[in-house]
Amino acid sequence: MAQHHWTGRSGDHDLEETVVSGEDAPALAIVIPVWRGEFLGAALDSLSNQTDQRFCVYVCDDASLDDIASISAHHGKGLDLVYHRFPSNLGGQDLVAQWTRCVTLAAEEPWLWVFADDDIAKPDTVAAFYREIEQRPGARLFCLSVEVIDKMGRVVDRLVDPPEEEEAGPFLYALLNRKGREVRGADHIFQRSLYHECGGFVWMPQALFSDMATWVNFTARVGKKIRLTQGGLRWRKHSTSVSRKSWQEARQVYLSALSLFAEWVDAFVGDCSPELRVPVAEEMFETYFTVYRSLPGRPNFNEGRLVFQQWWGLPNVGGKTRAVRMGVLWARGRFRNLPLVSIWCRWRVSRSASCSVE
Repeated sequence: MAQHHWTGRSGDHDLEETVVSGEDAPALAIVIPVWRGEFLGAALDSLSNQTDQRFCVYVCDDASLDDIASISAHHGKGLDLVYHRFPSNLGGQDLVAQWTRCVTLAAEEPWLWVFADDDIAKPDTVAAFYREIEQRPGARLFCLSVEVIDKMGRVVDRLVDPPEEEEAGPFLYALLNRKGREVRGADHIFQRSLYHECGGFVWMPQALFSDMATWVNFTARVGKKIRLTQGGLRWRKHSTSVSRKSWQEARQVYLSALSLFAEWVDAFVGDCSPELRVPVAEEMFETYFTVYRSLPGRPNFNEGRLVFQQWWGLPNVGGKTRAVRMGVLWARGRFRNLPLVSIWCRWRVSRSASCSVE
C-alpha cells in the first residue's frame, strides 16, 4: 500500500507530495511536539545526520509564537518531513493531550518515537533500532541510553543505563530508589499497536511523572523492554513550563501529579509479588516524602488533610504509619512558613552558608 508523505508547510503555502512505495515506506515515525523553536534546528539536524534515514518526521507546531515552519523548512531539508500547525495551543493546558494529538498525525508507520523539540539523537540511533527489530522480531518496546546536555549542547551528565532486558517491576523499583536511573519522554521507541493496547500515555498534570508511568505500563504489557546497545539520546536540561508558574501554582500542579502518581503506583504494585511489593512501596513513600518536602510555596490546612487521607487510604503503599509521617511533615512545613519562624530559618541558612565559607 502506498503512503503519501508531504514535505513543506501547511496553511497558505504550497505542499509538495511524494509517494513512497510499500516496500520502501519507513517503519518508524518520529513525532516532535513543538512549542519552543530555540533548539528545534539542532534536533532536526541530529535527525538529518542519522546514518539510517528510514523514518518520517512529523513536526507538530502547538500554535507556537516562534516561526516553526521556517525552522523546519531550513533544518529539515533532505528529511521525509511533515509539518503541521495546530490552530490553538494545547500543551500549555494539557501536555499529555498534546502528545496524543501529535501521535494521531502519524500516518501508518508501525513504530513511534515521540521526540522532543530540544533533544538530540546520536547519529547511529535509527540504525541501531532497525538492527534490533531484525534480530528480535518479537520485541515491541526499546529504550535508549541518555546523556544530559546543557543549553550549549555540552554533555554534563549521563544517566545510569538500564539493563539490556528489564521487566516492569524491577524497572519501577529502579526508578523509585533514586540511584541514577531516570526516564525521559523521548528515551523509548514503541510499537503503535502497543500504544493503543495500553490506552496511550498515562495522564498526569503537566505530564509530571507521565513518562515514568507510561514506560512502566508499556513494559508490563509486553513483559520486558530492550535497550538499544548503540545510539542514544542527548536530553537537554533547561527551564520548564511548570517552573515559570508562581510558587503556589507550581506547588498545586506538582502535588496533584504526585498524588495521582502515588495512586497509580499503588494500583500497579497490587499485582506484584510480595517480594517486590514491599520494597517498591517503601521507595514510593520515600520518593513522595522527598518531593513533597521540596515543593515550592506554602502548605495550607486543606492540603495537609488531603495528603494525610490519601496515605491512610492507599492499601499497598500507604497505611497509618506513613499517613502520620506525612502529617508531621506537613505540620513542620506549615510551622516553618510562619512569618517570624520563616525569617529565623532563612537567617540560620545564611549563617550556616557564611560559616562554611569561612
